[in-house]
Amino acid sequence: MEPVRFPFDETKAVAALTLILQRSNRSRSKGELVKLLYLADRAMILKRGSPITGDIFCALPHGMIVSKTLSLIDQMILGQPSELFERNFNVVGKWDLELRAVPDTGALSRSEIRVLDAVFEEHGNKSFSALRELTHSLPEYSDPAGGSIPVAPETILAKERRPEEEIDKLRTKAAQFTQSDELFNRIKE
Repeated sequence: MEPVRFPFDETKAVAALTLILQRSNRSRSKGELVKLLYLADRAMILKRGSPITGDIFCALPHGMIVSKTLSLIDQMILGQPSELFERNFNVVGKWDLELRAVPDTGALSRSEIRVLDAVFEEHGNKSFSALRELTHSLPEYSDPAGGSIPVAPETILAKERRPEEEIDKLRTKAAQFTQSDELFNRIKE
């Protein structure tokens, strides 16, 4: 069976990152940001059966991350930001982002904001090393031996021993999100 994929929503990823940075009240390293966002997406999957951002999850040597968001942060650091990233963030030092603008969290639902707040409350003050250790301990993590291993959202549910019906609901939601996203993109054209 093909792994479940949700459409990536850069607007939600940016809104979630701005919320994390606002709650932090300081700049954060890209490693901290992609791990905190992973933990929020993971928590949302466990709570509602769908992620916040639709990002691709990967196991890397330093733990679990959201890969498309990491690529967007890397582009920002290299001076080639997307329009949304340029409007919302500044690069500080070599690897950190700080808020440029007042966060616009309008793309996030109340439930998504509550999950982000809960993840931040529990893990927001942790260092990169502590977040690395935490994401290494998650049941869906497996050592990529120096590379990268994609981790499908249904793997999170399976590793958490959720019932097959819950995994089937996740697959259905992903298909619905993908169909809606495709329809929206056709309308925009």
